[in-house]
Amino acid sequence: MKKILKRFMEVLKTPELRILPGQLAFYFLMSIIPIIMLVFLLVSRLTIDVNIIETLEKTLPDALAKLLLPLVNMNISNIPFAILFVGYLVLASNGPRSICIASNALYKLEQPNTIDLYIKSFVMTIFMIILFIFMIFIPIFGETIIKFILDLFNSSFIFSKYKVLYDIIKVLISFVFIYVSVKALYTIAPNSKIETKKATKGALFCSFTWIIATSIFSFYISNIANYTLLYGNFANILILLLWIYLLAYLFVIGMAININVYYKK
Repeated sequence: MKKILKRFMEVLKTPELRILPGQLAFYFLMSIIPIIMLVFLLVSRLTIDVNIIETLEKTLPDALAKLLLPLVNMNISNIPFAILFVGYLVLASNGPRSICIASNALYKLEQPNTIDLYIKSFVMTIFMIILFIFMIFIPIFGETIIKFILDLFNSSFIFSKYKVLYDIIKVLISFVFIYVSVKALYTIAPNSKIETKKATKGALFCSFTWIIATSIFSFYISNIANYTLLYGNFANILILLLWIYLLAYLFVIGMAININVYYKK
């Protein structure tokens, strides 16, 4: 146990770990808006009645929703779908590409050539978009099905009981999707074959802390902190940067946990 903790602390103290969260946060910021726009484009092509704006308002912290949702409302109908899709895909791949570079730096692996790096980042981006779409559809259709079933009973008591159960199930499903996506990123990103079981601990840590940190951060921003007094109109941008940096730092710590498992003798 002491050896494991010692190795983990050594990884945490590496210069890369002090620099990479900020670098990842920057490229996450570069990616989050294109990914949301890609999801919006794909969902708008479906015949299903899905209010992505309302869903994002429920999913994101209030301050982040106020900053990001106006971008979704932009009038882009005059631009061909193919051009928009390719453009947003290239921009969105900045995040996964940065994850690959960070992973190789922490694992002490050689960086792949540019073409391989771009191909891997595009694959990871598409994977993230698919998971993001699932994250949108689960609460929408899950709630619709629950309401339909409970309407058959016509009982507010049953609804209140099952609504709590549904909320719990929704959180669990969200955790599973976050865990699967993070574990896939941890496994695919390094320029070496990583066994999926060696990415389990880091993915569990990252998934738990992302959900907890986002909930606490959202509560703190909504009820305690008032950055508007200090930063005025820039408050929402600052909140977005702080949130993304927090997620990036936790992601890198999860990566450090996996590295500790990877080099464990």
